[in-house]
Amino acid sequence: MELWLPKDEVTFDFPHGAQQCQTAIEKAECVICQPPIGNDCSWELGYAIGIGKPVYVIGTLAEQDWMTKLGVTHVDPASLAAEKE
Repeated sequence: MELWLPKDEVTFDFPHGAQQCQTAIEKAECVICQPPIGNDCSWELGYAIGIGKPVYVIGTLAEQDWMTKLGVTHVDPASLAAEKE
């Protein structure tokens, strides 16, 4: 599985950076996020969910983070560590 990290790939100029994220999401089989997730990430998650991509959040989201809670699958990091053993 190829891992695409926005922090390593995206420029921070609009609209080019947003278009890079959009293209990456369209090509991805799924989207994986690790909190903390900033509210600026909510459009990427919403877009991925809207086009039918599975979205996985590894860890817990802040209680007040309503923008990134719908349509995601939450994964307990401890369960991933247990699978490695």
